[in-house]
Amino acid sequence: MRFIALPFILAVAFFAESAMAQSQFKMSIRVIHATKDGKRMDPGVMDLKADLSQLAFTSFKMLDGHTKTVFDREVVALEFPGSRWLEVRTRGIAKDGSLKVSMKVRDLKFKAKAKVGAGSTVLLGGPPHQNGSIILAVTATKL
Repeated sequence: MRFIALPFILAVAFFAESAMAQSQFKMSIRVIHATKDGKRMDPGVMDLKADLSQLAFTSFKMLDGHTKTVFDREVVALEFPGSRWLEVRTRGIAKDGSLKVSMKVRDLKFKAKAKVGAGSTVLLGGPPHQNGSIILAVTATKL
């Protein structure tokens, strides 16, 4: 009886881990141009108003964005000004339910790892751009 129970327990554990790894998230990546020229908040970034207002800029315009449903071990890439690419790779689900990601911009030799809680956003300060700076926003929503 013990020999039958052990394979059953292992199978249940495998399927539970597989189901957790296959959790779906909606990932949004936005490219934002931040400047000190006036006070403008693009409608595409209004949900980030509280976070963006803490930065040393007063005007925020969304330049580009991409949203995709992602699973574990997927890569989402988005080009931003300067012919640079932000690559975000999903790395599984953390114990607290947040999405683990690694981010990189090859041209800038930038790499970072983060946990993006369901419904939260990670802001990355990017390179200078047209009298301001590029801000990259990565948002994850659990489906």
